[in-house]
Amino acid sequence: MWACLLAILVNSYAAADEPAPLPAEDRPFAARFADPPGSARILKIVHGWPLGAEAERAQIHHLVSQGFGGFATNVGPWDENYLESEAYWDQLRRIVAESERLGLTLWLYDEMGYPSGTAGGRVLREQPDWAAEGLLVATATAAGPGSVEIDLPPGELLVALAAPPAGLAGSRDLWAQARDGKLTFTAPAAGWRLLAMTQDKIYDGTHAAMNVFVRQPYTNLLRPEPTRRFVELTHARYGRELGDPGRYFAATFTDEPSLMSAFIRPQPHGVLPWAENVAPEFARRRGYDLLPHLAALALTDGGAEAKVRYDFWQTVTELLAENYFGQVQEAAHAIGLPAGGHLIWEEGLRAHVMFYGSAMACARYLSAPSIDCLTSLPGQVPYASARLLGSVAELEGRELVMSETSDHSQVYRPEGDTRPPVTVTADHIRGTLGRQMVGGVNTFTSYYTFRDLDDAALRELNTYTGRLTTSLRGGHQVTDIAVVYPIESLWPHTIPPRGVTSPDAASAAIEEAYTGAVDAVFSAGRDACIIDAQALAEARVDGPLLRHGDLAWSVLVLPGVETLPEAAWATVAEFWRRGGAVVALSRRPANTAARFPDPLVADLAEAILGPSQP
Repeated sequence: MWACLLAILVNSYAAADEPAPLPAEDRPFAARFADPPGSARILKIVHGWPLGAEAERAQIHHLVSQGFGGFATNVGPWDENYLESEAYWDQLRRIVAESERLGLTLWLYDEMGYPSGTAGGRVLREQPDWAAEGLLVATATAAGPGSVEIDLPPGELLVALAAPPAGLAGSRDLWAQARDGKLTFTAPAAGWRLLAMTQDKIYDGTHAAMNVFVRQPYTNLLRPEPTRRFVELTHARYGRELGDPGRYFAATFTDEPSLMSAFIRPQPHGVLPWAENVAPEFARRRGYDLLPHLAALALTDGGAEAKVRYDFWQTVTELLAENYFGQVQEAAHAIGLPAGGHLIWEEGLRAHVMFYGSAMACARYLSAPSIDCLTSLPGQVPYASARLLGSVAELEGRELVMSETSDHSQVYRPEGDTRPPVTVTADHIRGTLGRQMVGGVNTFTSYYTFRDLDDAALRELNTYTGRLTTSLRGGHQVTDIAVVYPIESLWPHTIPPRGVTSPDAASAAIEEAYTGAVDAVFSAGRDACIIDAQALAEARVDGPLLRHGDLAWSVLVLPGVETLPEAAWATVAEFWRRGGAVVALSRRPANTAARFPDPLVADLAEAILGPSQP
């Protein structure tokens, strides 16, 4: 009898502790606002779970008791058995089943750590020759007549020459002077430039070697084969193991894939992205041979050299977008999920070139475009990053815009950094999330430590967040301002950096104009859509309005925009002729993809802006 009573009491306590399922998505707005569904609340990022059904359930129930709407997660373990342990696939099946029962929203993290694309290093263990490659560039400029010397970068020598002060015509081949790790030249006058370019694997100084998770060589995303193998090992495996991942997850989550062609720790040489397919694809897509023009990628002189640089970065963008982001999107869709996740270094326009060619073009392949927000001090939150990815979603008709938000910058301290951690309050978090919501973010996954916040405070924060994101879903943006993303204008000026961003002064000026324009709109309490050349070419002119789907703009801002494809300039010209307002900042329109400069674009600039001032 006592045993029966004890069993009844235990069961009653268990029932009392059992969390109620979160409310459904398909309710009237007032009900969803009062008690937000899981997808609208903060989704905690959980990479590791205690093994065992009761411990797993306890952790899930604790998250529910704190008001979280779900989590981003993955299969374990994160060791040599990643993706291969039946015990952990069984665990994931238990976790998603319990989450489905409770109405939680899940995102499927696609890697063992970050950056995504290696399947925990397995891709390169199978095929080491698929590692990221670069063109390594060393240069020097003669201060006067006399000897000039540079150290040769590692790898296979591709270019060794000296170029006169203006242009590449009259360059002198110096292969015979490249020996013993040095390249030497006797300059006839000041301004002569010495160039050595090699091809090699890249790792030291890159994000692969400098991140805070795992330091290992990274795959070459310009080639199709590594990503094809990556999605076979990950996305396809999740499909086989779970049967229907779309039943349990809202989206996949790819984390900071990149070309690695930037040095987070500066190196003695510059770098450009490279792979064995770049030259043949360049010839196929652009119609001429790149190899005789490699020097033009490192020495900026305008004219023909500018077109080579433009064509190079356009080719790099297309290869990366198709071979990584396109394949990841296709693999996600094959298992019933939108492809989500975020890029790296979204805050800097010049960094977009080095890591992606065009970050916006790559992000268009994300069905749930996302950003990374590493700070939780509202004044430091990158509104422009949120606005860029929010604009991608608006132009592509995407519903979800995610931010991986945390207090990383406030609590992480590398070895030797003695600064005390900064306490992030609930108000800090509300301000951080709110600033991103203004930019278009409507889903938050989080690594927050939530220091000093008890369960009651977390429930209040989750309800607050859920109400705001619920209010932001289901409509479309309305603004009369469009700001052009000037990435094509950066390509002709970009020279290989020894760090992350091209040191060219024109590149810096274009980035400053773009950032200034976006920040000025925000500071004025206005909104804007960030549009690229593709959006301009697709848009139609309707009187004094520029229309793109449900979006319409009466003001077009060209921050540092010198170069666009002809179709984009044609839209700008017609928009202006029909009464639309065009504002140019910092630089004048000058070039098309085919001509540097293009007289027709110069005529358009004069018509809109008046004569160029000396």
